[in-house]
Amino acid sequence: MSIGFVMVSLIGLGIGLMIPVGSAKAQTTPPAVPTTARPDSTTRQVTKDETLVETKGLTTVQGRDALNTNIMKEGELFKAACCNLSESFETNPSIDVNYTDALTGARQIQLLGLSGLYAQLMTENRPDARGLFANYGLSYTPGTWVESIQVTKGTGSVVNGYESISGLINIENKKPEGEELVYLNTYANHLGRFEANAVGTARLTPKLSTAIYLHTDQWANKFDMNNDGFMDMPMSRGNSVMNRWKYDGDDWKAQFGAQYLVETRNGGQLHADETGVPHHGNTALKYETSQNTTHWNAFAKVAKVFRGKPYRSLGLIAQLTGHDQDGLFGMRTFSAYQRSAYANLIYQDIIGTTDHKYRTGLSVQTDDMREWQTGLSPDTTNFQRTEIVPGIFYEHTWSPTPALTLIGGLRADYNNLFGAFLTPRLHGRYALNEKNTLRFSAGRGQRTANPMTDNGAALGGNRILMSQGQTKVNGYNLRPEVAYNYGLSLSHDFELLDGNGTLVLDAYRTDFVNQVVVDLENPRLVQLYNLEGQSFSNSLQAEANYRPNRRWDVRLAYRWLDVQTSYQTGLQNQLLSRPLIAAHRAFVNIAYTSRNKWAFDLTATFTGQKRLPATTANLPQDQFPSNSPAFLTGNAQITKSFAGGLDLYIGAENLADFRQQQLLIAPDRPFGPNFDASMVWGPVTGRIFYVGLRYKLMRAPAPELE
Repeated sequence: MSIGFVMVSLIGLGIGLMIPVGSAKAQTTPPAVPTTARPDSTTRQVTKDETLVETKGLTTVQGRDALNTNIMKEGELFKAACCNLSESFETNPSIDVNYTDALTGARQIQLLGLSGLYAQLMTENRPDARGLFANYGLSYTPGTWVESIQVTKGTGSVVNGYESISGLINIENKKPEGEELVYLNTYANHLGRFEANAVGTARLTPKLSTAIYLHTDQWANKFDMNNDGFMDMPMSRGNSVMNRWKYDGDDWKAQFGAQYLVETRNGGQLHADETGVPHHGNTALKYETSQNTTHWNAFAKVAKVFRGKPYRSLGLIAQLTGHDQDGLFGMRTFSAYQRSAYANLIYQDIIGTTDHKYRTGLSVQTDDMREWQTGLSPDTTNFQRTEIVPGIFYEHTWSPTPALTLIGGLRADYNNLFGAFLTPRLHGRYALNEKNTLRFSAGRGQRTANPMTDNGAALGGNRILMSQGQTKVNGYNLRPEVAYNYGLSLSHDFELLDGNGTLVLDAYRTDFVNQVVVDLENPRLVQLYNLEGQSFSNSLQAEANYRPNRRWDVRLAYRWLDVQTSYQTGLQNQLLSRPLIAAHRAFVNIAYTSRNKWAFDLTATFTGQKRLPATTANLPQDQFPSNSPAFLTGNAQITKSFAGGLDLYIGAENLADFRQQQLLIAPDRPFGPNFDASMVWGPVTGRIFYVGLRYKLMRAPAPELE
């Protein structure tokens, strides 16, 4: 099935459903609506044409926004334990969350069939989980700090940068001026995982407020469910704190704050391996993994308010980020160092009427990144670069009628290592009638690969990293990754029996002009090289959200993926399906809330077969099959809400207790050439039971002024 056929079919369906919509006369004066900056962003304004329209469930959609964006609200996040951001997408059928390897416990998302590295992740429109902490960044944001998550498929706005290829995910944390005075959450499961979170807010004056966020977590127990001698999850301990302030003045608005995190992870063999190589005179050597991480960021957001002109704003977003990591993987060592700075100056206004709105500005992103290793790559001891990318952008929104919105954007950036480049993007929305809306998008995205941290699974195991054409200039000779993404989305609102719902059909294609190909087809190597040939991803998804009444929510989804890349085999390229990606996925989520404040949630996911990298060059006992089996997983949770803001929840993950039995290749010979931890295709742990408490103390209403 070609993506062209899919897109044409969607358009045909839309035309078949279309009822002519009368043209609305363009406004000649700005609308008298409040368009001051949103509390969550001092540079983003909401107008009538961008009203957030709430569906009948626990998510919202952008009513008249041209971007294909869904917003997961707090009620949606409460459907699962949601301990950190990587676990916040359990009830989102568009996003997969998978373990990257069998040793570190790191999890990574997939969107439109592509690694989460190609989805731009932001926190309140500030860059997050990028660079050398991309593989672990999702776990650095506790889920209970989060107020909502905005998920945009396809390339995002040029205002947010050039790195978005498959999508943009923006996290909104709880606000200092919010109605929650205190928020507490605790979680524990039967395998020894414990988490605790606290958020406290204070309104110091009518214009000044602050909040402090606390988090601690730990995996306290060692367990080995598949009896291979290795811990299925590393023992870990992490602590994080964040403080933020907000000033809401008449002419100026500002936010600023900082976050600091420390984390340790220790895993590997439970006992020394008697067949190991001698080490410091010992005949037995234990394969151990350890990681020590320190991460911090400081940010500021400032906006100028123009009285009497709510459509006009001037804002600045700035951030500094630091990341340090040291790791041990058997006989290998790894260290990462990152210092990044980001600034984005945005001006927004109209041209004549609100039919024509624009945003323009300047931005700069700087990254000092260094990766050191021993034992992983024979070619060099480190990869490092200092990257400076200043840019300018312009985005124009044209809304001639309530039914039509077009957004065209263009960025011009200069990379000190790779030169100048342009980033064009186009988004559109057309209301075919009151019940049917068509959205489309097209655009370019670009990112710079990080050879070792992007492929952290290679650290655990004895594969050798081979990078194409390494030089002493910037550590490697890999070109930037460049891709074009095209998409169509058709949504249909319907009524069935006494309920209502929405059916959404999505079709997206991503074409890579260049990609850093990660080649695992040789079981002894991780080969990295610039794309020669084709690399593309086709994604087709159907999703239905239905609410029979105010107590029930039902979500059904099916997704089909076709992701292929040209791999260098001998003297020619061979187009193969990308490994460890399921072509088929089906999803069901059912939620029920009773009259006496009991909430029941059930999620079931079918995951189809995944192609596995070739292992035929290994010894027979060290070979994996060519494809993983299809499997079914399910999660369930029961929540009881009590008076006074207290919730008790209990639940189970992986109800069917399905897990990948063989996680490692050659676990009995961890220092031999065949040992490999990168072949993870399914659940690492079995059934997990958990319990937790949530408590909210709401702020007393402010007294009315005389």
